[in-house]
Amino acid sequence: MLRFLLTGGFSSVFVAWFFLVVIRLPLLIHGLPMIQPELNWLLIGERLHRGFMIYTETWDSLSPLSAGVYALIDILFGRSQLAYHIIAMFLVMIQSAYFSMFLQRHELYNDRTHLPALLYCLCGTLFYDFYTLSPVLLGLTFLLIGLNALFTQLDRDDVDDEVFGIGFYLSMATLFYIPFGWFIIFAFVALLLLSAVRLRKFLLLAFGFTLPIAILLLSFYLVNEYDAIYFNWIAVFWQRYSVIYTDFKTFLIILQPLGILLVLAASQLIGGNTRFINYQIRCQQAMFMWLLAAGVSLFFADDFAPYIFLVFVPPVAFFGTYYFSMVRKAWLGELVFWLMLLYIGFNNVGKFYFPLSATLWNDTALIVKKNPEHYNFRQKRLLVIGQGLDEYKDNIPATPYLTWRLARRHFENLDSYTTIIDVYNNFLQDPPEVIVDKHNIVPTLFKRLPALGKEYSKGTDPNVYFRKSPVKAAVH
Repeated sequence: MLRFLLTGGFSSVFVAWFFLVVIRLPLLIHGLPMIQPELNWLLIGERLHRGFMIYTETWDSLSPLSAGVYALIDILFGRSQLAYHIIAMFLVMIQSAYFSMFLQRHELYNDRTHLPALLYCLCGTLFYDFYTLSPVLLGLTFLLIGLNALFTQLDRDDVDDEVFGIGFYLSMATLFYIPFGWFIIFAFVALLLLSAVRLRKFLLLAFGFTLPIAILLLSFYLVNEYDAIYFNWIAVFWQRYSVIYTDFKTFLIILQPLGILLVLAASQLIGGNTRFINYQIRCQQAMFMWLLAAGVSLFFADDFAPYIFLVFVPPVAFFGTYYFSMVRKAWLGELVFWLMLLYIGFNNVGKFYFPLSATLWNDTALIVKKNPEHYNFRQKRLLVIGQGLDEYKDNIPATPYLTWRLARRHFENLDSYTTIIDVYNNFLQDPPEVIVDKHNIVPTLFKRLPALGKEYSKGTDPNVYFRKSPVKAAVH
């Protein structure tokens, strides 16, 4: 099997896609639990579809191009988790084929192999939260295009026409997922150490990277909303605030195949009988720098969940192919491959089809929970003051305060006259029918804004407030 994949033509890409579908299809049929970040993306897409702009009228740190994609999906499919999963599966297929083809075109392996496509598909299916259409997966598309441009540049040191494209594609990846902005350092160091040094080259790289971001910032500045994008997107990146959804043990169990394959590849490349030309060695060094940049990006992730490790899939597939193509004992390579495949399969179906093994993964905080029974409201325009999105699953978000770590800037500063005016205007623009107060902030809010307090009354739960009179749906 492995021999066929190592020497097969483009047909082996279809084999890679077959494995991807076979692993994912049972869980798609079974139905996957919704995860907290996924619900957040669905809510943002829905809110943007209703006409509320990101950052100004929807407070969240999601990157703008990802928000645009989620809005488009909501227009086409509504609040559909299945749409996210199906689109994500096709995107992994496209990425794996593109990745494998440009590696083959650059002749980075001794054999013309499409094994990277298979390893990409397998490593891109490590856990069920890899299945969704995350900003990491969306941004990874442009990282791969930038990597292809970087390899082309390393092959043609005397020409700088690809350098602008490298910066541009990395900038587009950043506009999908802001921690990917650190990859500009990866590109800068790679060009500095692995190609001819020319000032024009680095100016082109910097210009290509800053142009799309500058256009975005300028557009917000021209409509006098620069503060909104600064506080909700740029400043959050530097604050390094992450919501941790799983413990270290769970991460270790899920990510073992990636780590083991990297170690095996390193042992083969360092200790084996390698015969690579200078260009191949430089590309290997560039992929090692990708690993370092990916590691740095993890520290700036908003949500620390397994899916953020998708950024390691390309280098693992890249180096893993060297291991399987260079291992001297063919049976050992076959054994490692099938063990990896079985482990990934169990990592996916074990939690849902083998209840006893489900205790291996501590993902309780990752999964969206059902509303408590005493919260007898559904399809209501809702504001949650506090951490967590569970209550929004069966309701519609109201006011810009979707993300608590950003909303705190207002709700924990109610002694400020300017803040009170802003809060009041946000309530007038998009009034909630129900308020769930997890931090006992509403009494202070209504004390500062008695006119607003008259519109609401307490429910049977002391932390829940209901609007006395119905409101029309707020759509721009």
